[in-house]
Amino acid sequence: MSYVVYILECADGSFYTSHTDDLETRLNEINEAVDTRCYTYKRLPVKLVFQDQFDTQEEAKRSERRIKAWDRNKKRALIEGEWDKITKLARPNSSMH
Repeated sequence: MSYVVYILECADGSFYTSHTDDLETRLNEINEAVDTRCYTYKRLPVKLVFQDQFDTQEEAKRSERRIKAWDRNKKRALIEGEWDKITKLARPNSSMH
C-alpha cells in the first residue's frame, strides 16, 4: 500500500493539504461534500494541484505536517515545481513574495 500527500486549491483560493491511501475516493468524498466539518466543505469546488507518493503512512504524515507549516508562497513554489524558490523561501528572513 502507498500513501499520497496532496494539496487542493479551493474555490476561495486557499490551499488544503492532507494525505490518504486512496486519492480518488478521497477527492470524490470532498467534492460530494460528505463531511460538513471538513475545511473544504464551504470552499467547493476544489482542484488537485499537487500530489506526492510515499511508501509508508508515517512518511506521508511527516510530509503533510511539513507542508502545512509552510506559508502560501512556499506552497505555491512547491505546486509550481520551483525548487530554487523553495530553497530561498526556507532561509531565515527571506523576503521573496
